[in-house]
Amino acid sequence: MSEVVSDRGSGKANEDFAALDTQAGVGVVLDGASGLTSLDITPGPSDPAWYSRTLGAHLVERLAQSNKFSGCSELQQAVDSAAKATADEYYALAAGHEYRRIDEPSAGVVAFRWDSRESSSLPRLSVLSLGDEYLVVLFDDGESDVIYDDKLSRLDDSALGEMVAHARELGVPPREARESIQDTLRRNRELRNRDGGYWVADISSTEAKRAIVADYPAGRVRGVVAFSDGYAAAVSYGVVGSVEELANRTLAGEGADILNSLRDAEKSDPDFEAFPRFKPGDDATFVAVRFAHMAV
Repeated sequence: MSEVVSDRGSGKANEDFAALDTQAGVGVVLDGASGLTSLDITPGPSDPAWYSRTLGAHLVERLAQSNKFSGCSELQQAVDSAAKATADEYYALAAGHEYRRIDEPSAGVVAFRWDSRESSSLPRLSVLSLGDEYLVVLFDDGESDVIYDDKLSRLDDSALGEMVAHARELGVPPREARESIQDTLRRNRELRNRDGGYWVADISSTEAKRAIVADYPAGRVRGVVAFSDGYAAAVSYGVVGSVEELANRTLAGEGADILNSLRDAEKSDPDFEAFPRFKPGDDATFVAVRFAHMAV
């Protein structure tokens, strides 16, 4: 069983990207960070959408063309190489434009590769996470590993807390206080790819060595689910009880139902009071692969 779903939120474009190549044994999810200004240099609906799609395509191409399975180092090298190729394209498009580093697009990246040549239906697996996207590895014994870096989400939670506090002071719903935290969001964005801040893929300073990586031997892993923080919001909104439950139910084929319930929860809270957030609905994306029932 394998499934790829990416659903646009309330923005003008879906800034997530997802791809799965079961023949090459490659899966990726990227989440472009929405811009803090109206500046767009690249073709298409937004710079973050262009960045996640361009970087994602380069990353899948590099991993799919690899002739051997060499674990986490292969994922890190592919991310660095794909990021450089994407940066070169961006700089060519940006020639003649005035912009600051904070204006450059960025994206969280999760990628996984399994050895599609393994004779076992439970192959070797390598995973990488750079940013605040999720990757859950599900084992044959019912246990799981959650691969996730919470540095950016902690900054976001602090900003949301500030937004809610401002809303109370002003006597307005949290949605109407969104602009009051713009300076905080800019300060947080300045921490991108800096010690003491958080690490993602971006135009000028991607370092895949900062990613969380892990290798898993053959015979243990029954499936893997990678997803954006927009899909993980199903946990915050009470649609599911935990990230592990979200991954297990998604792997069981319930992703579409979960996504529908997530959108219903957002619509039921138009003023961000029950579920404080930055926008009405985030892009929501997942890639799920169940190895025990695949021909690999």
